[in-house]
Amino acid sequence: MKTAQDFLRNGESEFVYHTGFLARDRQRMTKQQREMCNQMMQLALEGYFHLFQRRIGPNKFEYIARRIH
Repeated sequence: MKTAQDFLRNGESEFVYHTGFLARDRQRMTKQQREMCNQMMQLALEGYFHLFQRRIGPNKFEYIARRIH
């Protein structure tokens, strides 16, 4: 599983950190997956990323972190 640090280190401009329906899926996520989502939120609050979602089907989204700088 790719981490936020990998994303920052590789210089990618966009990173899909979850596919599905996050509000529902959090209940079934592994501890590592939940930590990744929490880490992405924290890094967004610190100004590294903008977080957004892209609808790809009924009740299915890509949750994306886009680098700010």
